[in-house]
Amino acid sequence: MHARPPRRDSRQSPKHSPRRHLQGLIGWGTLCLILAGHGAGTEATATADGVALELSDGPAAKAWAGVGSETVPHPLHPNLRKACASSSPAGTSVPTWHMWADWVADEALETAPARRAALCLLARAQGRNADAWGHYAKLGADPRWVASVTPYLLPGAPLDSPVEAGGNLAPLPDGVLLQPFLPPPIEDGGAAPAGGAWRKATVRGIRVGKATLDLTISVEATGVQVDVAHRGGGPAKVAILIPEPPGYEIRIEYLDWMQTDEPRLPILVDLQPGGEPSTLWGRMIQRSVSLPTGQAQRLPQSLVQGGLFLSLPADDPQRDAVGQITPVLEKLLGVHVGLTQPGTPLPGWTGTVLHLGSAADRGKRLTWLASAIEAFLLQS
Repeated sequence: MHARPPRRDSRQSPKHSPRRHLQGLIGWGTLCLILAGHGAGTEATATADGVALELSDGPAAKAWAGVGSETVPHPLHPNLRKACASSSPAGTSVPTWHMWADWVADEALETAPARRAALCLLARAQGRNADAWGHYAKLGADPRWVASVTPYLLPGAPLDSPVEAGGNLAPLPDGVLLQPFLPPPIEDGGAAPAGGAWRKATVRGIRVGKATLDLTISVEATGVQVDVAHRGGGPAKVAILIPEPPGYEIRIEYLDWMQTDEPRLPILVDLQPGGEPSTLWGRMIQRSVSLPTGQAQRLPQSLVQGGLFLSLPADDPQRDAVGQITPVLEKLLGVHVGLTQPGTPLPGWTGTVLHLGSAADRGKRLTWLASAIEAFLLQS
């Protein structure tokens, strides 16, 4: 029998975790392209006729508030689904890097809702929570784009799921995989939030098979909780992947307070008419990967004068793929970007090195790099 944690109710008062500043990367230089963030605030509800989405008060809630029952969603970018399917930075998908770079470069010159929507969902596929919600907030001027992307964030429907008027998902098949995104950061006077800062979101009226479901996701100091309730219709099954907050790792997961056999896999939930809501809980710990925080207004001189070097071993199997994305980064930043390896001196008297680390850490570091470049170029 597995140990059970104390039962948690997502309606309880939040327990805030202490804020922790991440340490900088060790190397010849520290890349000073930094992320922006938000902090804690009050909770409010934003709804549209036909679908109910409850978000904490902030830019995302304001964007969703413009969606009405007759709001017709725009079609997504034709290459978006392919980009998101191969978006894992650890896999260093070269075509995805090129598409992302083109979107960021064009958006830096002139904003366009279609690109923002694409950047939002690509950030969502890469687990860049703050970036995705930041792009989402920029869509507020065009509710049709808000309606287009919302169901893929919450409740996290597959990207091939049709979206109807009002941001409603068409009925999903029984057994569908939902990957609910973390709720948007809560505003707190511009302060950067801790990765585990408390926040909550609820989606009501999700149609799965012949059933109607509600889903609530909340982040607390020690974990992420997902509650799924049967609200009408016949029985239904749904698979749910609990999301990880940035900077944290979920090591243990529970379904209805019984520990699952293996974490970080979708959990199948069987919901019956009149049955009790099911609760999924992921207990998290802080990751050991350290990256800078904050946001720079200009590139540091060591980067401008000496360039950026991505460091990984000479025999690393991903070295060639990483080498193919250096021209992409060079074009975006306007500085030299090259490869190096641990222990090798830089060609010039200065420069900035980003150590990509082991294969296990590489995805997080490349994700951070993409996020930092977006924040710098788009000043978001």
